[in-house]
Amino acid sequence: MTSLPARNRGRQDDSQNQRTYKTGSAQGGWTSRALLGLSAATVTVPHLIGAAAIGLLLADSGVIARMLQIPAASWPSFVGGPWWSAVIVEYAWKESAFVALVVAGTLVTRVARFDETAALLGAGRRARLRLVLLPLAWPSIIIAGTIGFVYVLGSYEVAWLLGRTYPEPLSVMAFRLYGEVSLTARPVAAAVAMTIVGLSAAAVGLAFAALRRSAAWR
Repeated sequence: MTSLPARNRGRQDDSQNQRTYKTGSAQGGWTSRALLGLSAATVTVPHLIGAAAIGLLLADSGVIARMLQIPAASWPSFVGGPWWSAVIVEYAWKESAFVALVVAGTLVTRVARFDETAALLGAGRRARLRLVLLPLAWPSIIIAGTIGFVYVLGSYEVAWLLGRTYPEPLSVMAFRLYGEVSLTARPVAAAVAMTIVGLSAAAVGLAFAALRRSAAWR
């Protein structure tokens, strides 16, 4: 038989866990709504406009360099530089918003009851993140990440505007060769395009292999 003090302590612990979970849920709900709003606004911006905006911000004569009053000779080569920094920033900004929307849309109908159960059992925020949120979000992260990778692999606008002229990404090379005056460049353009298709198919195959190993996918 369980003693009365032990029962009271158990009820007090459950009540404390419920209050902690409700407080965290209220704070997380406001933060989640703000992040979803920012992500939805970011997704609606076309990549071409995003690339132009990043170029205006990070160029050696751009907005940030002028605000900080740094001369062009001392400003790092973000646009057209050897590390493709401006291209990475633009794709990271746009694709992270897409991934966030996909993951949030998946978790909104699944994570609440599991998270609440884990909180009532005494799991802290870090434990719920590691044992509940990440396993449930993993399939969505794989799917959204694969879609983003395939899109970036076949997109040429951002790399064409913000990247270097050499070496060329496959998408920029295919677009340039297809637009050549000489028709002898068309087979090379087709070969580059088929290479992009093959890499995309390989990425999709690896994603499905990873999904089959995911417990949440089963």
